[in-house]
Amino acid sequence: MTNKNIQLYFFLILISIVFIFNVAIFLPFLTLFSVVAIFAVIFYPLFKKIKKTIVKNSNFAALLTILVVAIIVLIPITFFTMQVFLEAKGIYTNMDSFQSTLSTMSTNINHKLGAFNPNTTIDLSSYIASIFNGLTSSIGSIFSSVFHFITILFLGFIALFFFLRDGSKFIDKLILVSPLDDHYDEKILDKLKRTINSTVKGSLVVAILQGILAWLGFIIFGIPNPALWGALTVFASLIPGIGTAIVMTPAIIYLFYTGTLFNSVGLLVWGVIIVGLIDNVVRPFLVSKDVNIHPFMVLMSIFGGLLMFGPIGFLLGPLMLSFFAVLIELYPTITKNVLDKR
Repeated sequence: MTNKNIQLYFFLILISIVFIFNVAIFLPFLTLFSVVAIFAVIFYPLFKKIKKTIVKNSNFAALLTILVVAIIVLIPITFFTMQVFLEAKGIYTNMDSFQSTLSTMSTNINHKLGAFNPNTTIDLSSYIASIFNGLTSSIGSIFSSVFHFITILFLGFIALFFFLRDGSKFIDKLILVSPLDDHYDEKILDKLKRTINSTVKGSLVVAILQGILAWLGFIIFGIPNPALWGALTVFASLIPGIGTAIVMTPAIIYLFYTGTLFNSVGLLVWGVIIVGLIDNVVRPFLVSKDVNIHPFMVLMSIFGGLLMFGPIGFLLGPLMLSFFAVLIELYPTITKNVLDKR
């Protein structure tokens, strides 16, 4: 074995050992960096606009962008999350009263249905109560994960600052060390950026907007625990074809059978015109036409992400789906060109 071979093998072993140690060091922050990368991709155009029109200094532009992120994302999410927690806790502590209300509703509904079909019965009490039992039983684990996320929030803002300020440098380094041809790297990164924007904005932003509008409707027309039902509307809106009707319909029925006909009709109009049409009005402006990920796959990636990563999986699941979709799309082109060069 020559001296040069010894040097090469020693270097490869050394870099492998150091790489393993670095993976172990940064692995606990992989989720954090992934989420920060999503926000960096989404808000990078805002960073460039601030840098171009308001302040030329990259440091101040990044700080202003982070301030905007905190105002329009962090504060509303924190407030809404606390409202959901308080309302879910209130339902749990008053479960007997809640089940009594559901039992009365079931009786009224079955009385109406009996005029058409005496053999048809609906037991809202056991059905909905089982849902809330499952929800409230998992609140502890959910909010422990949220608390863990809050403890590293400061580190996340620091990472976002550097991702915004030095993002182009990071990309150049990534392209440099990648074994793929540079134009493939650039194509993958460009596709990934557009897919993330389309998936996150086109699905999650629309879902959140519909959840907020539904929450306002629940407040206006007198639905109890409006934040909790608004949060459920966010997830329901991700279901293709049915969407927000899963939550809006029981709410309308509830108002109808509690004697408030005007409110039930008002919520029906609100759900159809305000909540329902937001999908057709907003989504086309947010989704790229060359990105095709089925809404059902987005929904499954969100729930899978929640199960695997906790609350932050709401973003991380679609990110993994987007990355996989990009690689699958480019796989035939890359493999064909590599084989042609042989």
